[in-house]
Amino acid sequence: MALAGLHCVPGLVALLVRTHRIYEQERQQLWVTVHELKVPIPPRHRVVVLIDHLDQATVAALRYARTLRPTSTIALHCCGGSRAGRGAAAAVGRDRIPFDLEVIESPQRDLIGDVVRYVTRMAAEPGTEVTVLLPSRRYDKPWHLLLHDFTSWRLARRLSHSPHVNVTIVPFRYTDAGRG
Repeated sequence: MALAGLHCVPGLVALLVRTHRIYEQERQQLWVTVHELKVPIPPRHRVVVLIDHLDQATVAALRYARTLRPTSTIALHCCGGSRAGRGAAAAVGRDRIPFDLEVIESPQRDLIGDVVRYVTRMAAEPGTEVTVLLPSRRYDKPWHLLLHDFTSWRLARRLSHSPHVNVTIVPFRYTDAGRG
């Protein structure tokens, strides 16, 4: 029995050495110099708030966008047909939300790809930093999760690989109306 345990020691040592190497690489990459702290901030900070339709979660994200004090804020709606796009534009206009509305037509319904392309082009402008706000609904009951997809999480993961793009998920807690 003891002899079998000794055969595992070299493998365990190799695993620990590899783990140490990974932590060391991470530490070196995250190391900050005084020069890096003095780098000027980009002159343009643009905020993009993704909107599907106006609800409490979207309003919370739009409200949060104002606190960031960007140079510009865009409410971005991606739709598969022009009627949906006009509906979102009418809703934003009707409620007098003080942001420009951009509508992306997505005939193939590739929401994630179309939004990533739009934001990446925006972030490629010299001196521009883009923050994307994704309204996200949080649910108390597990079965509510079955009724909704996780598009915002997938979109956040894709956008996080784009340079000069920051993603913030703005949570809104949905609770059962009947609960006290």
